[in-house]
Amino acid sequence: MPSESGHRRADIVVGMSLGGLTAIRLAAVAPELVRRMVLVDVTPASIQRHQAMTQDQRGTVALASGPAVFDTFDEIVALTTAAAPHRSASSIRRGVVHNTRKRADGRWEWRYDRMRVLRDFTLLWDELALIEGPVTLVCGGATTCRGSEGARRARVRTLGAKRCAT
Repeated sequence: MPSESGHRRADIVVGMSLGGLTAIRLAAVAPELVRRMVLVDVTPASIQRHQAMTQDQRGTVALASGPAVFDTFDEIVALTTAAAPHRSASSIRRGVVHNTRKRADGRWEWRYDRMRVLRDFTLLWDELALIEGPVTLVCGGATTCRGSEGARRARVRTLGAKRCAT
């Protein structure tokens, strides 16, 4: 159904990583566009949680602070495999295909923009509290999200476990 702004309202917005933080902001500033939201392994405290993780806990996320350009596609696959030894080779190749691009000079780079400065997203806690629709927080099996202070705050800020499940 079109909103007052003429945009269609999503049945559900799902966000992970920076996409999850963007979903919180979108739901707070344009609630007519977001009926329900699912946040995957992300809360406004994720940056601080990430900084406290070990290299092993960061997994493939640690690659964002590594080299920006690679000579070959296979070099990226090897680096990603080392960062996520629990993932299958086909899963890693598929992820690398979707997250890289070949440059004009024949070398390879990550498709996403690299955060040069870590931002403080803690102001999004106040915006999370303003969200009117249901919010579900999904914490994966190997994540540090489950049981974290951020997950606890997300439940409190969204008016209880009825609206925010971990």
